[in-house]
This record gives sequence, structure tokens and C-alpha cells, in this order.
Amino acid sequence: MKLIEIKDIQYEETAVYYRQKYEGIAVFDFEQAGGINEVPIFFVVEINPLGEKKVLIEFKKNVHYPLIPLLRQLRARIVTMKEDGSLF
Repeated sequence: MKLIEIKDIQYEETAVYYRQKYEGIAVFDFEQAGGINEVPIFFVVEINPLGEKKVLIEFKKNVHYPLIPLLRQLRARIVTMKEDGSLF
């Protein structure tokens, strides 16, 4: 299983400046489970006073694959996107 991209990312306005909410579509390549699959996701990036980023991810539909590897790859990609400015 491999995360290809996160596409169609939409920002949701929040009243709290250190918490950003997003919706998007995660595209995974499930090699053994039938190829490429698009999964709608909702995620929150929260930055604490020390600058550490906490990422909370919610899948909007069921995924028939172990969640821990999916979440690990998504968190890493979201933090990278936040650091390089891809997420606003």
C-alpha cells in the first residue's frame, strides 16, 4: 500500500487560529487489494505553543485495509505539505 497523493483539498474556516480544518481525497495504491482507491478524508492540523504539529485524521467512508499504515503515511504527508507551504 502506498499513498499517491492528497487531492481536492478544501480549507474550512475556524475561529481558532492555531487549528486548521481541511477536507480532501486521499489516493492510495492498494497493490494486493485491487489497485488504486480514492478515500475522502477530513483532517485537522493543530499547532501547540511550542510549534509542534498534531494531525487528526478521519476517514469519511470505510477502508478495507489496516488503518495504522494509512494514518502513518497520511500524517507524514500532511506535515510535509504544511511545512513546505502547500497547505494554507
